[in-house]
Amino acid sequence: MGGMNYYRGAAEAEDAMAVMARWISGNRKIQVQYHSGTAVDADVERGIIRIPRMACASGITHEALMMLRGRVYHEAGHVDESTAVAKKDYPKAAKFSIWNALEDVRMEHV
Repeated sequence: MGGMNYYRGAAEAEDAMAVMARWISGNRKIQVQYHSGTAVDADVERGIIRIPRMACASGITHEALMMLRGRVYHEAGHVDESTAVAKKDYPKAAKFSIWNALEDVRMEHV
């Protein structure tokens, strides 16, 4: 199944990821932004999920697409379920890493 084109182009793939994020969270106001990095993450405070643009490139493998969907589901869950904490109030350094790890485990069980 590797190398198949599941979408007609990057724009269609990006639209599909945005629809999926809104559907899984039940929040039609979620914004999806694409960037040139590699991380999928969420800004819970602003209701934004950031997805790497390369993830929607043509020729994405089935396995990579499934991993991306799982990460989008996970981040949509953060937007839907996590209590918004202003970035200025986030724990710093190692405390943030611990807090984020605990929140990630919680997301997997929601």
